Parts: sequence; C-alpha cells; structure tokens
Amino acid sequence: MSVSKDAWRSYLSGECGDELERLAAAYPDERSLYVDLLDVHSFDEGFLQALFEDPAAGFAAGEAVLEEILDVSDPVHLRVENNPQQRSVDGIRAYHVGDLVTVSGVVESVGPPRASAVSAAYECPVCAASVTLEGAGIEMETPTRCDNCGWDGDFPFRTGDSQFVDLQEIVLATESDDAGWITSLPAYLDDDIVGTASEGDHTKVTGIVRVHREGPTNEFTLYLDALAVQGERQVAETETLDGVLDSHWGLTGE
Repeated sequence: MSVSKDAWRSYLSGECGDELERLAAAYPDERSLYVDLLDVHSFDEGFLQALFEDPAAGFAAGEAVLEEILDVSDPVHLRVENNPQQRSVDGIRAYHVGDLVTVSGVVESVGPPRASAVSAAYECPVCAASVTLEGAGIEMETPTRCDNCGWDGDFPFRTGDSQFVDLQEIVLATESDDAGWITSLPAYLDDDIVGTASEGDHTKVTGIVRVHREGPTNEFTLYLDALAVQGERQVAETETLDGVLDSHWGLTGE
C-alpha cells in the first residue's frame, strides 16, 4: 500500500495551512516544508503506516502535491521531524534498505557541493523524441529504448533541459574511546540542506536507506538519502525528543 496524492492533499491542506502560506511567501529562497510524524500519526495512523511501508514513493507523491499546491515547477521538498525509527550508524544493515530511519552519529567528513539531476532529459538521436527520467538518491538511470521509434542505443544527455539541485556527501561515524572512527555511513544532502553539517558535529540525519553499486559486482554500499538534518533545524533537545518518541510511539533508538 502506498500513500495516495489525495491523502497528501487532505493532510497538507488541513494540517499545514500556516506552513504552506509561509513557504509560498518565502519561495524560492525557502523550498522545504517540514512534516512532523507525530502530527501525521495523530492525523491518520493508516496514512503514516503506508508512508513507512514505502517512504520513497510516499514522499515523491507528497512532493508532487506540494508542487501543485504552491503552483511551482522547480523542486520543493518534504522534510521529516520526529521519526520514531531511530538508529545508530553501526545499526544500519541490509534489511534496512528502503526504510525511513533517523541515524545518530558524528560527522567524520564533509564533501564539496556538487550537482545532482532531479530530472534528466535525453534525446533520441534518430527521431529527436525527448525522454525525461527522475533520479532516485544518487542513482540515475539512462534510457534503454525510444518509445517513439524503437531506437535502443545511446541517448545524448540534454543538460539545458534537465533540472539540477546541489548535492553534498557527508560521512556519519561512530567514535571509539581513542577517537578512532570504527563504523561509517555516507549520507547525501540535497538542495537547501546542503551546507548544514560540519565536520565534528554530533547530529541526527533522517533519510531513506539506499544502496549503490560500483562496477559489475555483487557488493553494494549502504548510504542514506537524507531528508533532514537535525543540526540544521533543532526540533528539540535530544533528551526531550527521545522522551517524546518513547512516550508517543513506545520505542526509541536501538
């Protein structure tokens, strides 16, 4: 079961009116709406359960609705607060792939800002038909066949017709007693949360666990496709947040 656009319209229009007005007035300087999962739980438990079952599709549907409400064509984002699925860096495993998690750790390193295509445009070299694909995390597929003429070779990339946002890799790590890094997890920040984490920060990053493969191998690297950085927007002190999560959801981090 996935979250429908109608469910998002109902939630955003009914529960986020003030935030929508503020975002509309501040756009494009601000491009994110923060969704408190405690509020979503109070609004509709079934809606939240569906969001947890397929967060990638669920948030994609929500962002499409947000674009419609704001009447914009450039990317806007749904960010997350108060996610009950709290994990440590060394607690992320293969069975978490596709899950929405909040990971606590120390920022070991911060990479330079780069560009990521959220909408990549290609052109068929035979019939000039346009093909547009959307990215998922740091992965971007390329067309394999033209639906118009059947061409199945290479498709030239059209930079001018593609949409880009900033992208930044940070590495979250746990720290041993002798200050050596013992476990690490890459996380990728996009657009308006780029630049919100600094080396040495103790932070929590909420995002979707994904995998990346380099070359023809059966080994995949786990990474976090970030939706929010707590250090960038302090929702609550850690002790207070953990207490709220424990009392509301009946669980905290593992």
